[in-house]
Amino acid sequence: MNKTVYIGTYYHLLDDKNRFFLPAKLRKKTKNFIITSGIDKCLYIYSKDIWEKIISKFDNLQIFDKSKERAFKRMFLANAVEVENDNQGRIVLPNTLKLQANIKKEVVIIGVGNRLELWSKELWQKYYNKSKKIFEKLSRKLEF
Repeated sequence: MNKTVYIGTYYHLLDDKNRFFLPAKLRKKTKNFIITSGIDKCLYIYSKDIWEKIISKFDNLQIFDKSKERAFKRMFLANAVEVENDNQGRIVLPNTLKLQANIKKEVVIIGVGNRLELWSKELWQKYYNKSKKIFEKLSRKLEF
């Protein structure tokens, strides 16, 4: 089985129609993606097959507080949008998600294993600078 693993960092601009360019190596296997709210003010982008695996796990959530489980599902699913990249590799970013992630013009796409994340450039730089210290500390403990 040839599993897609997303890696790397890519910088792009939104055009006047709220479209961003998804590099060819990130869209190799699919044209359809799901974009939804993520953690830390970014957006998560999943391929359709990974999205279906995530949704199937929702039936087996072991959250004791059912009101919290409902709230999580509602937030995760209500903000989800299916998108398709056009022939030039552009994806339209819905305005609601653009506002949630505080995206203005400059975006950063990062690969995080089974998903991509879409960040405003400003928020990504702040997060990256803060998290660099955590990475350095943990990487000393791990043997690569």
